[in-house]
Amino acid sequence: MMEKQTRLIYFDSAKGFAIYSVILVHLNTFLARPPYDIVHYFVNSYFLSLFFLISGYFAYKNDYQGINLRKKAVQLLIPYFTICLLICFLGAVLYEKNLYDRYIGDDAKGGYWFLLVLYCYCAILKGCLWVNAKLSKWIKCDCLFTLLLAIPFLIILFLSFSLPKELASLFSIYSCRRYYIFFFIGLLLKKNAFEYWLLSKSCFFLATIFYLTIFLIGYDDSTILGFFFWSLNSLMGSIVMINMCKRFNFMNVFASFGVNTLGIYILHYLFIYLLKWISMMAQIDFFNTILSSLFFFLFLSASILYFTNKLVVALRNSKYKFLIGI
Repeated sequence: MMEKQTRLIYFDSAKGFAIYSVILVHLNTFLARPPYDIVHYFVNSYFLSLFFLISGYFAYKNDYQGINLRKKAVQLLIPYFTICLLICFLGAVLYEKNLYDRYIGDDAKGGYWFLLVLYCYCAILKGCLWVNAKLSKWIKCDCLFTLLLAIPFLIILFLSFSLPKELASLFSIYSCRRYYIFFFIGLLLKKNAFEYWLLSKSCFFLATIFYLTIFLIGYDDSTILGFFFWSLNSLMGSIVMINMCKRFNFMNVFASFGVNTLGIYILHYLFIYLLKWISMMAQIDFFNTILSSLFFFLFLSASILYFTNKLVVALRNSKYKFLIGI
């Protein structure tokens, strides 16, 4: 019983650190002028990959009936079509942007592609489990489920290269392609009970060596070879972060935020957009000057994380909790 509680703590800590990293990189993108390249390079080496690996781990069920797509729709799609749309509308008004270009037609969906892609992955998982249950009566193969999971990725890969860019972006095909492998690995880790190997000292050591080596060598993920190295480095980075949260108690400071990551992800853009609007309206180099201090930059990210979490907790206890997927 105690082991289960410990596991929940370190997974929550990992998610909490990941959502802090999300806020950090978004502040860097929207407010820092010029942006800190090292911040983007470092955070991009693990943060969303870590989210999808953990999401895949907890999404896996032995039976397809254990995956409730209606519940997932309430958790992911209702916020996407309500509060996320309103926040992007606010951003479009503040910065005089076209809402279609910013939210509907853009692959990133104003930053909210994560919700659509995660729902898509859960639907794929349910379909693969259903097919696996039917075929396993006639095909006795331990790797059948793995092969079934590979088929949707090949389809997504084909669509990403064959569809016009506008159509592929409309359905966030590029984001689906980029992070599918991490969700896939998370599923296999849970299915094959590999979490104890994942958290072993030897795995932690090897992952750290690979991560630091690739990180220091560098890569350009816009190329095919660079994307391969980014994928490998992101996987190693995710393993390193999970192990750090397991082994180092100071990472537990992120655990309380880890239980509210979806709500924080949805609402943190309110703070980002308002801060950017203030800097534009003031027409001064306030943020440019203060954000030249990386320490203040880190502090500001932590402050947004704290207050957004407070807002999520308040909504959790109200009738508007559906807005954050509860």
